[in-house]
Amino acid sequence: MKLYRSRTDSRLFGLCGGIAQSAGLDPTWVRLGFVIGGFVTGGTLFILYFIACMVVPKEPAVTTAGLYETYPYQSSYASASNHTANEVDAMMKDLEQKALVREIQALRSKLSQYEKQAEGA
Repeated sequence: MKLYRSRTDSRLFGLCGGIAQSAGLDPTWVRLGFVIGGFVTGGTLFILYFIACMVVPKEPAVTTAGLYETYPYQSSYASASNHTANEVDAMMKDLEQKALVREIQALRSKLSQYEKQAEGA
């Protein structure tokens, strides 16, 4: 299996996540090993880490429907989106419309409060 920098399980550059994916290990242990190894080697491992980040390519994206990217290795924190562009546009328009309606209602209530204060003064 080819080594890639992970797109889904990255904290800094995704190298530890990619190593963990290709070796079948937990990424936390790989990261911990890098930190401990970096201190043991007097910082040499940190330099090698940054060099490897420039050399190792990022994990290729697998596109679905030509718009949204899903990745072959999904971490527990990320899930693939299978929505089409039209569904996403419709959802966004609906959310924007609801937000505008709430904002208009809030402004109307503030206006009525100001009008009541002006009548009482």
